[in-house]
Amino acid sequence: MKRIAKSLVAAAVTGVALTGTVVATTAPAQAVSDLCGPGYGYKQIGTKKIHRGKAVAGTLYIYGKKYAKGKYKTKHWWNTCIIAKPNASLRGKVSHLQAEMFKMDNAGTIKHYRADGPGKNYHYVAGPVYMNTYGYAQSAVVKNASLTYKGKRYST
Repeated sequence: MKRIAKSLVAAAVTGVALTGTVVATTAPAQAVSDLCGPGYGYKQIGTKKIHRGKAVAGTLYIYGKKYAKGKYKTKHWWNTCIIAKPNASLRGKVSHLQAEMFKMDNAGTIKHYRADGPGKNYHYVAGPVYMNTYGYAQSAVVKNASLTYKGKRYST
């Protein structure tokens, strides 16, 4: 009877350890998308590296909501959300982290501008920055991020 009890306890401990591992593995990915609003239907549609030459210091995450096809079958999202985060090893060590997004018309005129970070000194995350982008192909919605690390500027 003691052997069976010990086996059950060992199995339970192993199950908890495995469950903890799964949660720890999936949590970082969920944390980024949840910044756009958990349960609001945002889906990751792209990323851009925040870099200086070949050195990458972070990532700009791009999310879209309510996909539709445009007149010329280009991809349109009703809403776009962006979040900028430094690499895990640099969190807290970077400064002036910011994310910005704007729409341009066919003539190259900026129609709307939204940003999080300018004039602030973020070290961990910039965003979310939201914009209604329906009617604009993602190529006409400019998404940028930048940060400073050890006195050098990194950008998308």
